[in-house]
Amino acid sequence: MRVLFVAGSYPPDVCGVGDYTSCLVAAMAQQEVQAEVLTGQDWRPSAIPKLLKIVDSYNADIIHIQYPTFGFHRHLGPQLLAILRPCVITIHEVSQAHILRQLSLYGFSLRAEKIIFTTEGEKRFAESWSPWISNKSTVIPIGVNIPLVENLSRHSARDIIGYFGLIRPAKGLEQVIELASILRKNKSNFSIRITGKVVHGHESYYSSLVALSKDVPIEWCIDVDDHTLANLIASCKFAYLPFPDGVSERRSTALAFMKAGVGIITTRGLQTPSYMDQALYFASNPAEAFKIINELSINPEKLHELQLRTKELSQRYTWDKIAHQHIMLYRELL
Repeated sequence: MRVLFVAGSYPPDVCGVGDYTSCLVAAMAQQEVQAEVLTGQDWRPSAIPKLLKIVDSYNADIIHIQYPTFGFHRHLGPQLLAILRPCVITIHEVSQAHILRQLSLYGFSLRAEKIIFTTEGEKRFAESWSPWISNKSTVIPIGVNIPLVENLSRHSARDIIGYFGLIRPAKGLEQVIELASILRKNKSNFSIRITGKVVHGHESYYSSLVALSKDVPIEWCIDVDDHTLANLIASCKFAYLPFPDGVSERRSTALAFMKAGVGIITTRGLQTPSYMDQALYFASNPAEAFKIINELSINPEKLHELQLRTKELSQRYTWDKIAHQHIMLYRELL
């Protein structure tokens, strides 16, 4: 089986969907599926004849578009490709997308062979706009892009509260800095470590955050390699992830901390699955998060229990399972 992934961004580009695609390609190779990636093209509608020739030259059994990515920008080439060639589409973001982006998604609904969403909530939202896609839509969750640190005892975790993700607005970073201010005010032994990559075009935003955090206990770790990142995540005792729209199955940063068995304090949203209540703590603001961290810190047995449940929950999102689900879907179409 030959699979061609079409992605606007792909490593070393800074893009979560690009990272996801890279991990999926690697997992498929382990299951003896030949997967290639088409990226770095002109995605404007005017370039569609050239794009079609390039796609056809791969002679792929399955064409699979990963959408959206930063590299596609606002161009409609991916939608036209999905109309002019039989494709599978994974739509990674619907409910939180701009209204114009949501309207552009109709192009994928016309002739796609299968539409994959990463959570049930996203699938339901899309079907409320486009009921006719219900017979060809399905859910396959995302996985964790960060390697596991083997043989790490959670007892070796330090008094660090971690945050990991792309550095750009609407990621809750102001709340993380507010928590650091509360830590300083209460003379807490905990400090915060923010690890991530600055999204192109948001360098001034990053600089403003660094300036805002200069007098609070925050360490910034930017553009580290995957091995270093895995160790930094695993050495945290807690993670504070105040997603503006709440945690969900499409939050790969939360999944990375789960995989490492880190105690997670986060926010609840409309798409937060109920089973996450078993392993995560929820705080509506930094003051509540501070209170939870204090309570768990003086109860090591309760914290250890939480860490075990968190790690167990991460087993839902292994790449071998995700690749297998894709392969079964492809075989149904061939």
